[in-house]
Amino acid sequence: MMNMTSLQKPVAGLLTAVFLASALSGCGESDFDKARKPELIERAVATSLERCDTQDKKPQEIPYEARLRLALEKADSVALDKLEENGIAVCLDQRLPHVKTDFFDTRIRGIFYAEAKIVSLWDNGRNPETQSWYETNILYRAGESIENLADEVLGTPDAAKMQIGSTYGKGQHWDWRDASRFSDELTKNPHLKVPPAPPSVPLLQASLN
Repeated sequence: MMNMTSLQKPVAGLLTAVFLASALSGCGESDFDKARKPELIERAVATSLERCDTQDKKPQEIPYEARLRLALEKADSVALDKLEENGIAVCLDQRLPHVKTDFFDTRIRGIFYAEAKIVSLWDNGRNPETQSWYETNILYRAGESIENLADEVLGTPDAAKMQIGSTYGKGQHWDWRDASRFSDELTKNPHLKVPPAPPSVPLLQASLN
């Protein structure tokens, strides 16, 4: 009988590696991270209410803070940690569903304003739990956009520059890219060069005088 020992070892090693990779990819967050996520979310919501323009453009199905909590739930605790450590506020941005684009333009789904330390996410103001399955809602890539910002942008030279977020490729993976690559889109939508933050007191006073 043929001795299969020499063949079995590499095969066994390969199967073990595949099993471990599969197990790790499906393990999700630890119980510790799950337990502390509600507090992280509440702090992120408080920061958003303080630093973002939370005035809905028209009556909505659920309040701003409720929609934001749903979006933040999709991100892991480690990513929320990193945003908090870097002083980043997460803002829901109702301007993004109404961006003017041409056929070849990239659809803008998020913007990172480096100077203001604000990341704005696509928001149609609706309750995702009551939308049809084929409609884009605020949860679409919400977690991925936050996690990608934390993992790929913060702590790198890109964190000092405005970034535009969107989905790419057949898998529709999320990526943040330098805003200089979106000159056409920003020219058509110059208001997006300014973060969705409430006007400062001096600006408000100037408009009243």
